[in-house]
Amino acid sequence: MSTTVQAVFENGVFRPLAPLSLPEGQQAQVLIAVEETRPLQDMEPDWISLLHKLYGFLDLQEGWNGYAASPPNVKAVCSASTAFIVLQALQRLPDRLAPSAVGGVGITYRNGNRKAYLECYNTGQVVLLLSDAEAKQVTTHRINPPKRAFRKCPAK
Repeated sequence: MSTTVQAVFENGVFRPLAPLSLPEGQQAQVLIAVEETRPLQDMEPDWISLLHKLYGFLDLQEGWNGYAASPPNVKAVCSASTAFIVLQALQRLPDRLAPSAVGGVGITYRNGNRKAYLECYNTGQVVLLLSDAEAKQVTTHRINPPKRAFRKCPAK
């Protein structure tokens, strides 16, 4: 199960800003994404809508696709939201933003017979697939986002 919880760091301890439905003593893995409001202020409204859609993927449950697909986790969503900041330079919204059946988030751009597909996996790995149906070519590129990218994850 993955969920996003807003918290405040006080006196050396994170304090959730809303109640959690966890039993006392339950251990959890925590990924810290420090809020930065500046990137959101610089985003166009359509990009902000996509960002909200992206964060909504965190509410998906195991088997969300009718099979056994894992929902996107915080690492995948954070990688994708960091990619959005870079992709805005294209000044073109993606043609598709969707959870991936293999666990993660997919961002697709199409131009005629050409397609660019950015897959942000739940493992934190990011892969870019470029295809050209006319030339019958497919190439993949592993992208290694810097660890600091996770600290710059835009707020919900």
